[in-house]
Amino acid sequence: MFYLYYVLYKTVVHNELQGFKTTKVVSDFMKKYLALIVLLLLVGCSVEESQIVVGGLFALTGYGSEWGEAELKGVTLAFEEYDDKFTLKVEDMQSDNKMAVLATQKLIDFDDVVGIVGSTWLESYQGAAVVANDRNVPMVTPSGSITALQNTRNYNHVFSTWYRTDSQVHELLSDMKSKDIDTIELFLGNEAYWEDFSNSFHLYSSDYNIAIIGESKFDYGTVDYRTSLAKVSADAIFFGLNGEQEVFSFLKQRKELLPEVVLYTESSIEGFAMRKDFDDVLDDIYMVSPAMPDEEFIEYYTLRWKEPPVLDSANAYDAAKLLLEAIDAVGTSSDEIVDYIRDNSFDTVTFGEVSFDEMGGVIGGDFQIKYLDNGSLLKKS
Repeated sequence: MFYLYYVLYKTVVHNELQGFKTTKVVSDFMKKYLALIVLLLLVGCSVEESQIVVGGLFALTGYGSEWGEAELKGVTLAFEEYDDKFTLKVEDMQSDNKMAVLATQKLIDFDDVVGIVGSTWLESYQGAAVVANDRNVPMVTPSGSITALQNTRNYNHVFSTWYRTDSQVHELLSDMKSKDIDTIELFLGNEAYWEDFSNSFHLYSSDYNIAIIGESKFDYGTVDYRTSLAKVSADAIFFGLNGEQEVFSFLKQRKELLPEVVLYTESSIEGFAMRKDFDDVLDDIYMVSPAMPDEEFIEYYTLRWKEPPVLDSANAYDAAKLLLEAIDAVGTSSDEIVDYIRDNSFDTVTFGEVSFDEMGGVIGGDFQIKYLDNGSLLKKS
């Protein structure tokens, strides 16, 4: 753009300035070319404004930073596949609800985004969803449970590419029943996502004639689980904890105290299975996971970031891709973007072909049970 200004100046303006000696003449020149100057400024503004800004709201620091960093890498890949018409504006919501609200307001009011990918663990930081929904800005979360989120109110502008909790629990209970497990206990982090798991287990366990005989909840930062483990009398444990130290401590103490009890969890454990320091504690664990991993995406991601995708990298990639596809198809109208997402199906690397239900959760994509032992994925259950 500055080069264009320079060419126009040389060809149109500069020649007429040659020989002008008085202020009056210069003033006459300015009047003569005022329209041209204004036009040049407007052209410059229109070029700048042709960039469509999409927000990225991630926990890049604090409690959820492992997840937020994985999301940002996945989203970055999706943006790199599009042309320069899209700009990603990233905000760190710092694993804090107040900061999530402030960051969302900034993206909408200052950066003028037409949609947002985020936030990390949206069901736990619902303030971001409130702001986006009330301001009619489409939001697609890669790591928020849509059933947990929609339990609080109706968010018609919010979608999730995270795994449906109810679908995962059905797969888990079915596998438990096939192994003649009659009783289970729940070890869960004290936050909204794991509360959603608890609700689904209590809602569906009787359908499989499995009894929940104990449930323990743990605050963030808990590293001693021995007292609760010592009381376990069930055939199996389902556990769900977020922090790295919490997961490692639980698995280590479970291996010491209850190595014979069958252990179940969900797919985020796969992120720890990539790490050597977890090899000794990842013994005899069944996990529910999507049945359609995309090998090309794994290769693509690994080539770009020099590490395999972990946690919700693929979900974040899918969230960004479908949001960009919707904007590319219908423009920047909020209602048209939302309608496009609701009315169409999408190819994803996480689930295969999916669409969205009335809650904004994914429809499609099968789950399977995988088996971890000695830190290695040995087989499917």
